[in-house]
Amino acid sequence: MRPTLRVHVNRAGPRSVEPEDHSFDVDGPFDLVLDNHGQPTHVHVHLDDALAGVTDIGDANWFVDQDAAETIPVGVESIDPVDGLLEVATGYGAERSGVEVHVAAGSGGVEVDDELGKIQPDTEPESTTTSTYAIAAAFVLIGIVVAIGITLLLDELAAVAFGLLTVTVAVAISLYLLLAS
Repeated sequence: MRPTLRVHVNRAGPRSVEPEDHSFDVDGPFDLVLDNHGQPTHVHVHLDDALAGVTDIGDANWFVDQDAAETIPVGVESIDPVDGLLEVATGYGAERSGVEVHVAAGSGGVEVDDELGKIQPDTEPESTTTSTYAIAAAFVLIGIVVAIGITLLLDELAAVAFGLLTVTVAVAISLYLLLAS
């Protein structure tokens, strides 16, 4: 069960704000309960900079129905101890009260499995697929066809030079595709 910080609203009169405790120690997530003893009211929850850096209340503005309670889950995640002020206000800030919140070191956070620290065996690289070989062969074949076509159309020396260049480029692209996969 999560710890609960209860704040009474409208108990001593309209827009009154009375926390049950003026100091609250936590070592993880907790619930802030706004307990309304009167007319429906809007409540603003403010966290000072220190506390805002290690907690999450979602929305800062809350509506609490007549004679109802609103539970606000407060997430906490801190490596170092943090002290801060959680302030609850009603009547557009006319009435307010604060609670000193002391967050213990190592509060909240993510649980890490012991397996994470163990060295994992290397996985074997994926083998080159047949489609990669087919694409590489297609580039080489296109290069040879273009070289033969140019040889038939151009002067012999120019055709040989261009054909050699075309085949070289096709082989280079094919090698790149094979090595990259």
